Amino acid sequence: MNPLNTVFEWLVDCVNRMRVGLTAMPLRTIVGLGRLWIRVLAGKVYNLAGIPGIVRDCDYSSIACDARIKVRAKEMFTIINVNGLDVYFHRLTGTIDGVGLGATSSCSLEKVRESAQILEPSSLPHHTFQK
Repeated sequence: MNPLNTVFEWLVDCVNRMRVGLTAMPLRTIVGLGRLWIRVLAGKVYNLAGIPGIVRDCDYSSIACDARIKVRAKEMFTIINVNGLDVYFHRLTGTIDGVGLGATSSCSLEKVRESAQILEPSSLPHHTFQK
């Protein structure tokens, strides 16, 4: 089955479903739904083409989950730091290259050794990826 036919069929189905409710909606809602629909369609096309996602540098904190997230786009990698753990993504492919402790992390090797058993490097799987 051609993936573009699938996207086209999805698009036609969405338009047919929206026709029913458009007459009762205000213009602002219709425009908002249209923008959302275009973003979803663009995301589907990007995923079909294998284009990695675009992220901007930002900082985010959540009091409810006690989470601190920082996103930094560097020359070779996009680095996402979650509570002191850095996850490195290739800029062009979007694949994960590795993880590490951030420079501002309060975690040390001694604390890690106390809290968990550290496996020998030869027993660790290399570049495991699950999609």
